[in-house]
Amino acid sequence: MCIVTARDGDEERVIGVVATFATAYRVAKRTQQIAKPNVKERTARENMKRTGSAVLFDTDQFEYQEAAEFLPTGRMAKIQRVPVISK
Repeated sequence: MCIVTARDGDEERVIGVVATFATAYRVAKRTQQIAKPNVKERTARENMKRTGSAVLFDTDQFEYQEAAEFLPTGRMAKIQRVPVISK
């Protein structure tokens, strides 16, 4: 399970919870209107396995993650892994 979070300037909001990483990646790209993501889906998936999260931003608009995150016009998406507890 993955939580997709969108960040627009200083505002951060949860987009939703999805079952697969591929769906989370597509939702993040579509909701934040990311034309050229900083990482491809495969690399983002590997980052997710290694660190538990993946960050996406549009390289057409921002050169660095810090610019996408901290500028007032910044836009990015974050995908985080959520542990599933079954009974």
